[in-house]
Amino acid sequence: MADKFLKVSRGFANTVIYFRVPENKVSEADAAFATFEDENPGCYAKWVSGQGLGDQPVMWEDRAYAGY
Repeated sequence: MADKFLKVSRGFANTVIYFRVPENKVSEADAAFATFEDENPGCYAKWVSGQGLGDQPVMWEDRAYAGY
């Protein structure tokens, strides 16, 4: 099972956070961020390749520590 990577903008100074989402949790992540852009004008959430991120992504299970 391959992980996917969700890039979420924080809304200030072009700051983003990356989440490492297990494949079996992708639909949960989609649901959690379904209205994110509407509720946070100027912000976005999109899937990215994850290439070159190293240990930067936050594990999906630990997203509360990052404020999500």
